[in-house]
Amino acid sequence: MVNQLKSVVINVLKIIFYRNRLDSKGNAFKPKGLDKIVSEINQYIIEKSYTPPWIWNADACRRIWGSEVNQDENPNRPSHYHNKPKALIRFLDEFWKPYVNTDLHIMELGCNCGTNLEVLRTSGYTNLYGMEINSDAVELMSNVYPKLYSESSIVVGSFEESLPSISDKSIDVVFSMAVLMHVHPSSSKVFSEMVRIASRYVVVVEQEYGNCEYVFARNYKRVFAKLGCKELDKIMLGIDKTPEYAYEYHGMTARIFDTTLAHG
Repeated sequence: MVNQLKSVVINVLKIIFYRNRLDSKGNAFKPKGLDKIVSEINQYIIEKSYTPPWIWNADACRRIWGSEVNQDENPNRPSHYHNKPKALIRFLDEFWKPYVNTDLHIMELGCNCGTNLEVLRTSGYTNLYGMEINSDAVELMSNVYPKLYSESSIVVGSFEESLPSISDKSIDVVFSMAVLMHVHPSSSKVFSEMVRIASRYVVVVEQEYGNCEYVFARNYKRVFAKLGCKELDKIMLGIDKTPEYAYEYHGMTARIFDTTLAHG
């Protein structure tokens, strides 16, 4: 009886707190009124590193991007990612252009099989790095993007274990695209590690309102401001001026942060 009651309460909390990236009309979800209050409460809980009962635990979140992601029915498996639309990385290339040039050392967190990095490589970027928890995804990279694989440096492992091994300010730009939203609240140290290794910029394109069991909503301006970073630019896709070709990613927010002040 107690377990049944607990299950009912958790399901009610899911109804209250879970939000899609898009609203019921298919437009980018930007909360207003009561929705805004609920969304801000949810962000506050996640940013404080709490693990509320309606989300998965840290081990379950890591498993979904480790061995479980390789299962055929998983839409995030590496072979699917290889064929993903390229619009979001093309948008990022335009978004960061006033600050980021092709000679900088750039690391993608959660690079999967390297599709984003390959677009950057073919666009003239020459110093590319990646970090990926799934070794099968990196093996696929060696087959589908052999030049990228041979010319870039890829770290295989979780962010929690791998980021601390990278030297201070050794990378010019650290970026993520729809990846930090899967970082469990208990792993919030990942954000300070990003700032520590990024000598110039941190760039994120993430959901900030949409959330579920393994998608965690945060206000990334607030997250990185607390670490001493200054926001240089921000676009919410589908709300602010957005290239038409990036419609598939409406509801995500792109932000670029200057990390130099954080380094003193």
